[in-house]
Amino acid sequence: MQVLRLTPAILLNMEIIKYCNYALLFFVELGMLASFFLFGMSRQLAMPYKVLLAIAIPIAVAVLWGMFFAPKASIHLAQPWNAMGEYLLFMLAGVALIASGRPSLGIGFTITAVISETISLLLP
Repeated sequence: MQVLRLTPAILLNMEIIKYCNYALLFFVELGMLASFFLFGMSRQLAMPYKVLLAIAIPIAVAVLWGMFFAPKASIHLAQPWNAMGEYLLFMLAGVALIASGRPSLGIGFTITAVISETISLLLP
């Protein structure tokens, strides 16, 4: 049986993948907030209520993310709960896009978010 040796070139490639994935995760988090904004604006309500909903939901999600899931969160959850919470918020953002009348975008967003989050959990 051949043992895989981690050469400096392989380690460098893993670091590149890790930092590119961090950038992708950042944009996925921004997309999550944008999808909740779009969800609020797509509701069949009077305009002031739409704007209120479109602002309140992303702010609530951003506060929740900052408290529990951000790298410098004030309350750190144990790893399985942290990952499940992040997956849940990303999937809710996909559902919000689907409910806003953009099913292809919602499915694509959810797949991208789940793959990127899984890569971030697997890489050291």
